[in-house]
Amino acid sequence: MTLKFVSLVLAVLLVLPVMCATSYVHEILAVDAALDSAASYDYLNGKPDYSVSHPFIPFSNRHRTLLLTSAISLTLAVGVAGSAAFLNMRGAQANSADGKR
Repeated sequence: MTLKFVSLVLAVLLVLPVMCATSYVHEILAVDAALDSAASYDYLNGKPDYSVSHPFIPFSNRHRTLLLTSAISLTLAVGVAGSAAFLNMRGAQANSADGKR
């Protein structure tokens, strides 16, 4: 595996987890802004509501598929990175062993 190929695979696999984290942080900031302005945050519509108090609905309940696919993608990225590192170390050891002969 070449370094360019491994880098491309890792970049593709890490897109979804980064999007998930960005979405989560964006929501936290929106909720904080709503609460600071004395509003309730409507989790289903994603906006502050000044007239009705809305219940808290966890991110994991509303975005279960996103979290699951992000976890799978992150696990695969770690596996690819670990495999590439292992193969790189193994190749370096083989090259150094060839040089000693």
